[in-house]
Amino acid sequence: MKFVDQYALEYCLNKFAPYLIIYILLFTSLGLDDFRTWVICGLIFFIDKYAFKIGRSLGEYENNPKFRKEVDDNLNE
Repeated sequence: MKFVDQYALEYCLNKFAPYLIIYILLFTSLGLDDFRTWVICGLIFFIDKYAFKIGRSLGEYENNPKFRKEVDDNLNE
């Protein structure tokens, strides 16, 4: 197996395996008809989406000098 394939497999496992485990535990313990299961699933998606947006904005701040200047100028006001 090439290193690129191994890294891709590790990324997929690290990204999706925790969600799979959480959902299996939720649905086996609470069931499909319990509203708490669906609320927890929605919150997990929200956390993941929010963390992605924060990471992307941090990367943009660190790598784009124009964006950094704009943010810093708005913070000083």
